[in-house]
Amino acid sequence: MSERWRPIRPIRKPVCGIRPAPRLRRLATSQACIPAPAIIGGPTVFGMFMGRYDTFWLSLAPKVQLPDGEPCFPGVPERSPQQVLAAHGLKPGEARLLDPKHEVSVTPWRRDN
Repeated sequence: MSERWRPIRPIRKPVCGIRPAPRLRRLATSQACIPAPAIIGGPTVFGMFMGRYDTFWLSLAPKVQLPDGEPCFPGVPERSPQQVLAAHGLKPGEARLLDPKHEVSVTPWRRDN
């Protein structure tokens, strides 16, 4: 799914102090839109951007257990991932069931603007 999902939006400001490369800035001004960056990481990286997400796609696979795995966000397991997202002003959209047999789903959590 991540290979097909490529949001398009104009670059307007740096993300966490990182400015787009000069070539991308030229594209953003000469063409209306360029692909928006995606943030991939673990709990530390997700925590760094938690207050900046417009949309976070939370995937759940409740029948999967990862021994010695890491929680998805700082503050988990004390709070659920859903509680962490809600605490940062995100609200759940409609969940999409990706694999009914294994109960795998994805839910968009969006910020009201």
